[in-house]
Amino acid sequence: MTTGVDSTPYLEFARWRNDLVLSITKPELVKIRHAKTDRGCWVHAQMLRDCCPMILDPTYDLKDHHSPATLSCFVQWLYTGAYNPVDRKVRALKVDEPNANIRIEKVEGTDGIMDEAVKVSVLAWELGQHLGCEAFKDYAMQHLFVAFSRAGVQPLTAGTVHYVLRDRGKFGTIGYDELRVFFEDIVARNWGDETIVSHGNKNTWKLLLTKRSRFRRKFLDCSLSTPEQRRAIPLNLDTYLCDPDGEKQR
Repeated sequence: MTTGVDSTPYLEFARWRNDLVLSITKPELVKIRHAKTDRGCWVHAQMLRDCCPMILDPTYDLKDHHSPATLSCFVQWLYTGAYNPVDRKVRALKVDEPNANIRIEKVEGTDGIMDEAVKVSVLAWELGQHLGCEAFKDYAMQHLFVAFSRAGVQPLTAGTVHYVLRDRGKFGTIGYDELRVFFEDIVARNWGDETIVSHGNKNTWKLLLTKRSRFRRKFLDCSLSTPEQRRAIPLNLDTYLCDPDGEKQR
């Protein structure tokens, strides 16, 4: 398996739901608005601020950095403790596609596709980064770890890795973050096995290895050993979590 770990034990629901009652007894709400589409939703203020302490105003504007579909996943998680991607193939992420236009829908064919669980969770992690919500980022990372721990995951492409390693500017990081490190580790650990990492689009791989020095060092270090040697030690989910002990979960 891609991570070397049985996927079963890792996916945990957020450990709070009693605050649902407060939505009735204390109806203070915050509007999260998607500026480009003018779509948005009202959510319970205290529940939101408990996991997103940086959100203090009655309206929070996402601008056009995230898609409405990703916002829906966040609201679903906030109120139920989970979002549930469908087991299907969807259109792959593209580095030049504006996030506001990203849709999550089934596609046919074998080119330019990825697993919905992977796509949704990459986008969810980025939204959690924007909102300052470490619990949501960690939940998305758990989904990613589970997806890559299952047999038959769609091979990771240079395009998807390029999307994850891109400069995210104001609402993300340019250097280190857990999402980048996870994808770098998946590639470096499994390079040479095209059932897991596709070697296609060599120009993009060359670009990533040229422009991303940490990724290049990790890749070159791992290339000195065989895939079997690299995969002898399983990946550890805690490495990629903001809060491995779950102490910040409500």
